[in-house]
Amino acid sequence: MDGMIISIIVFLVVYAAITFELVNKAVAAFSGVAILILLHVIDEHQAIEFIDFETIMLLFGMMLIVSVLKHSGLFTIISVQISELTRGDPLKILVLFSVVTAVMSAFLDNVTTVLIIIPIIIELTRGLGLDPKKYVLSQAIISNIGGTSSNKSFPNTNCFSI
Repeated sequence: MDGMIISIIVFLVVYAAITFELVNKAVAAFSGVAILILLHVIDEHQAIEFIDFETIMLLFGMMLIVSVLKHSGLFTIISVQISELTRGDPLKILVLFSVVTAVMSAFLDNVTTVLIIIPIIIELTRGLGLDPKKYVLSQAIISNIGGTSSNKSFPNTNCFSI
């Protein structure tokens, strides 16, 4: 069978396994790669070349920074300040975080913004007895919207010009 057809079949099976949560995402991905290697569609050297180590190291570094900030108590301090500023009003909290997330995403990478904002949201909403899922989802969407407003999306334009 042609290598391209095998690759497409393996991709669709892995995608379905991840979508329907049949197995862990990492297990599905590694199993797909293992099948491609065992069927000699790619070799192990090609498989390693497809890994983007820069992105993995960036995410690893950001997660380390977030972990250190969490253990330092910074997120707790920020949560207390925000709850005092908004007086615990869920709508004000949502609006405040939306503005902060959108502005941060305009200048930082969306993943970086989410890694910084989400721990604060989770700690604040749990402390106030609110459901953090709604806030986390809204901030992920706002991060994507804010990220499109920056000139990193359009490198040859100035996002502040009319």
